[in-house]
Amino acid sequence: MRYAFINNFEQILAQAVADTDTTITLDGGGSQMSNASADLVYVLTLFHVDSNGNETAREIVHVTGVSGDTLTVERAKEGTTAQAWAVGDGVSQRLTAEVLGRYELLPRLPADHDAEAIRWVGLDHDMSKLTPTGLQYWAADTLVIGQAPELYDGASEYWGGSTVVGSWAIGRGSGVTAVGAYAGSPYGDDCDESTALGAYAVAAALGATAVGAMPEAFGEKSIAIGYDAAVGSQSGDPQADGMGAIAAGAGASATKNYGVALGAGASASGVEAVAVGRQSGASADYAGALGPASAATAVRASAFGVFARASAVESVALGPGPDTTLEGGMTMGALPYVAKVPVSAGWESGYTSPAACRQSAAQVVLATHALDLTTAGDTVTLDMPANAMLFIDSIDVVIVASDTAGGSPEISVGPDDVTPAAYLASTPVTKTAVGGRESHTPLVADGVTSLRVATAVAGTGTTYQAKIVFRGYVMEL
Repeated sequence: MRYAFINNFEQILAQAVADTDTTITLDGGGSQMSNASADLVYVLTLFHVDSNGNETAREIVHVTGVSGDTLTVERAKEGTTAQAWAVGDGVSQRLTAEVLGRYELLPRLPADHDAEAIRWVGLDHDMSKLTPTGLQYWAADTLVIGQAPELYDGASEYWGGSTVVGSWAIGRGSGVTAVGAYAGSPYGDDCDESTALGAYAVAAALGATAVGAMPEAFGEKSIAIGYDAAVGSQSGDPQADGMGAIAAGAGASATKNYGVALGAGASASGVEAVAVGRQSGASADYAGALGPASAATAVRASAFGVFARASAVESVALGPGPDTTLEGGMTMGALPYVAKVPVSAGWESGYTSPAACRQSAAQVVLATHALDLTTAGDTVTLDMPANAMLFIDSIDVVIVASDTAGGSPEISVGPDDVTPAAYLASTPVTKTAVGGRESHTPLVADGVTSLRVATAVAGTGTTYQAKIVFRGYVMEL
């Protein structure tokens, strides 16, 4: 319920009023209260003046409806008595104790409380929201401002040191800060020292912090920053689901203890999991994902790079786009090479490293896609990056799929279909079991920029496939 006011409003009764009547008719002025309702009332005082000019009777009423100059009223308010009134008796709007009480800056204190110890400010049209049921003391060092804010702690007599500002903002506990429409800690009663800043921000655990529009921090001492960021869940345990976790970014989420999710849509759903980058995900305990759309989906897996994916236990995916599926394995989406310009010695004063360390690269092993040995003319290719050459030391043929494999297939290797056997002449493949390997020496010692492997002669079988593996090193030219 809210109160409405009219400056210097005073009229007289146009009709007599019995003590049981619920309407009164004025001599005029009813139109000034045409917006009166059960939620927006005008407080009027009926009064009688004797021949000496003294008021001898008064009654306070609430106007809840108006039709012309006829007012619908609730009688006998604020301890006054309903009584009969004559035509010509006065009607005016005055400040009353209840109206002032709803807007008072310093509430009345219990007699046993030291007034000097209280520093409490509450501003609201409905002060009942600021007086928690069952508490014995007013809140010290507390500021509460807004439409129907609430400050409550069902477990403690001391709920001071809090700031609750905003329409329907709510603080549950001591040392709480809730600023923004519907901001605060609407769930649970153990939200001491929590902070919620922003519309619909929720900090619903001890020491939790939520900043932005609609973030939610349900884990103890957790942090949620950004639109719709979330730590833990309303139904979870604040000490087991999101305790100490951090989610920062629009839609970022961290659901387990000490998880970290940074970036729009980043998700860390494992214990101590870390996801950094837009739409990155670390969905297993102790997993780490760094880079946009990177994903670490197995325990202690690590993915670093755009679209990198580590999906096996303790695996590592490094660079753009690799997918590691071997437990404890590592794949790279980048090619190690000997640089044309040696790596700098460093930028820090006094830092040096051996020249050989700055002019070296690891040997590379490059494998083609599977080549169908039952189809003559089937090809697979590998191309080097621009300005780089591969120097081949050996060529391996590894059988990767076999079902009733047989016959005498042959393969050749060259740069293109014009010279298809320049690097390896048509050579028989004798291995048929999966994992079988044959090694060959290349016909070329110079660097190459492209590789084309072809099935020169077809073998037989339902399935008969091989990958061709090139070992050597890559150099930038």
